[in-house]
Amino acid sequence: MDRNIAWADVFIAYITPTAFKSEKMNTDISNAHKAGKRIVGVWNSTDCRIPTALDEYGDALVPLDDDKLVIDAINGLDVWVKPNGEDAYRQIPRYKGR
Repeated sequence: MDRNIAWADVFIAYITPTAFKSEKMNTDISNAHKAGKRIVGVWNSTDCRIPTALDEYGDALVPLDDDKLVIDAINGLDVWVKPNGEDAYRQIPRYKGR
C-alpha cells in the first residue's frame, strides 16, 4: 500500500473529467478502503463522472467550491452532492438473501 494512504486519516479523491478512466484512482480508492480510511470525493467540475471505486467505497462526495461542505465531509459528514449543489443520491448496495 502507498505509504501516503497509510499515513493519512482521510483519503481525498480529486474528481476530474479523466478520473473516471484512471485505473490508479480506482486502485488508490480501493486501497484506502482496505486500510479503513474515510474516503471523500471532491468534484473538480460539472463534466465529471464518479470513479467506480468511489461509488462503491466513498463516504462523501462534495463540490470543490463549497469550502464548508468539503471540511464537513473530511470531518465525518456523510453527504453526496453534485457539483451544482444538488443532492446526488447514491445507490446503496443491498444484501440479497437466499
